[in-house]
Amino acid sequence: MPCDIATIGLEFPDRKEDLEKKLKANIVYGMVGTPSIYNAKYLSGVEKHYANYKEKYELLHTKPAQEMKEEKQEARKDATILADELTEWYEKNVRPREE
Repeated sequence: MPCDIATIGLEFPDRKEDLEKKLKANIVYGMVGTPSIYNAKYLSGVEKHYANYKEKYELLHTKPAQEMKEEKQEARKDATILADELTEWYEKNVRPREE
């Protein structure tokens, strides 16, 4: 199935064309190599303040395990539905223009 691949970094840009042919994909990348942001917590977009963390920790550990499990399962179902709908829209609206 043809697809597009977007990645932050590409280790071997000289192999890009071969990869695209092998994967039947269009590859788009932002930089050569592996980005060094993975350990830069200030770039993560998440700020943890002790007071908020403690409050959330207490909230998580007061919910019954079964209720948390059901919420996770529901979220996974919703994510699957969303992914399917996005794929269907993409195949119908974007892919035909590229061929």
